[in-house]
Amino acid sequence: MKTNFTFLCLFLFTSTVFSQKIVPGELIIRLKKDVNAASFFEELAQNRNNTSPIKSYNTFSEQLRLTVLRFDHQTIDTDQLIKTLSTDTNIELVGSNIQFEQRSKEPNDLNYSEQWGLEAINAPEIWECSTGGVTVLGDTIVVANLEACDIEHEDLAENIWINHNEIPDDGIDNDSNGYKDDYYGYNVQFPGDNHDLNNLHGTQTAGIIGAVGDNDIGVSGVSWHVKMMIVSNNLNFDQIIESYAYVLDQRTLYNETNGQKGAFVVATNASFGAVGRPGDNPFFQVWCDMYDLLGAQGILNAGATDNSIINIDEKGDMPTSCPSDFLIAVTEVDQSNQLQAGYSETMVDLAATSSFTTIPNNGYDVFTGTSSASPHVAGAIALMYSLPCKDFAQLALDNPSEAARSMKRYLLDGTAPLNSLEGKTVTGGLLDLKASMDEMQGDCGSPTGKLDLLNIYPNPVRDEVTIEYRTPDNTKYDIRIYDAFGRLVHYRTVEPIKFEAKEIKVPVNNWSSGIYMISIENVSNIVSSKFVVQ
Repeated sequence: MKTNFTFLCLFLFTSTVFSQKIVPGELIIRLKKDVNAASFFEELAQNRNNTSPIKSYNTFSEQLRLTVLRFDHQTIDTDQLIKTLSTDTNIELVGSNIQFEQRSKEPNDLNYSEQWGLEAINAPEIWECSTGGVTVLGDTIVVANLEACDIEHEDLAENIWINHNEIPDDGIDNDSNGYKDDYYGYNVQFPGDNHDLNNLHGTQTAGIIGAVGDNDIGVSGVSWHVKMMIVSNNLNFDQIIESYAYVLDQRTLYNETNGQKGAFVVATNASFGAVGRPGDNPFFQVWCDMYDLLGAQGILNAGATDNSIINIDEKGDMPTSCPSDFLIAVTEVDQSNQLQAGYSETMVDLAATSSFTTIPNNGYDVFTGTSSASPHVAGAIALMYSLPCKDFAQLALDNPSEAARSMKRYLLDGTAPLNSLEGKTVTGGLLDLKASMDEMQGDCGSPTGKLDLLNIYPNPVRDEVTIEYRTPDNTKYDIRIYDAFGRLVHYRTVEPIKFEAKEIKVPVNNWSSGIYMISIENVSNIVSSKFVVQ
């Protein structure tokens, strides 16, 4: 293949925030469709007419046709190299690799109570119904944390995802998933190596997602028993995308093998980012495209927005400016429900809180910023998937993409309105797991809302009448049926069980023909309706 360099798309950084994030000596190249990457870059490396010979290359995302190219930046001018490489008709995009920043900040309130944020998002309300782990159909729920962490931590080790189809440290891809020795997740920076146990930031986010709950030590994650897939990277663009690609491969493999290989990943967490919009940089749009690929396989993605209290619509932010249906952009509120980070009525979806969480070497400490808020949402997704709704669990297998869309809707529709967020986020609210669970129940045959008699059938009835009803909670209610003379002919007390159908069946074959009145009530409310017995 002859390299015939012609300019297609120039990806240059000017004197903006991006200039401080460039990775020296590395370019990102996106080839056009149907171009063989191996052949192209091998010939490029051998091309003696190329005044800027490359040192090495690595295709880090076949799905998005992306390769990182490395060169000696001390002897080769980066801008000139981009101009030289930009003349090949096989290249769609070319530009500098960039590094993103973690989105944590130092605590600003020494009186934070330990894990006050879990109460704020109503996590205890949902723990009464489930504490995570598996779906009602038995699929082990996995969240991908895109940072190294202390996988040996006393409060994390039990919940670290393990690829049981792989043999660790033998240098062989035992399960033929395209990755060697990915036993405890995957280390993108140093494939086959273990994770950095001293990574503070990743250990903090992991603790919020899924520290083991109810074990008499440390703290509780949002989901007590979720499995966390740890994917280490150095926050360079290429390694972030390769991390997502690994996660995508594992869920795709799970879907295609009916759960025999891969992992049932339902969410990722990205507590990192940079200023910018998808349109500022061609590769930012590629990042956004990755969320759509993940969503197509059933994966929702939580992303932390900027920690400064700025309007994201004006300044831009990555990844939370991505318009993907499969990204939930998260800002932060403090213990007084005051906004602490970036906002946007169109791009930032909801707020979450900070937390007391795990740190390396079996330690614990306060963790604030959107880096803390985002993993609350990732953990919430996992916890919601574990609720006992068979219809949703089956949807997650039959139509993973639709399940992911539904889950996002449950979380966004369930937010608790806050005055400080009005006009500042899409929902204007704070993550509320109890309300989100109620939203989900409506699709699972157990509607929650204003007290109502929804359906009485058949009507008229001869043998047995079925009454479907709705309650705002799961406390006790009295059901009474009266005949046309006002005589009580049937009475029972019901206490609805979460995620079970709210209906009763009453035999009427021995009742006289006529009109009957049914009521459902408690001390604060009552509704009634009529039906006819033939």
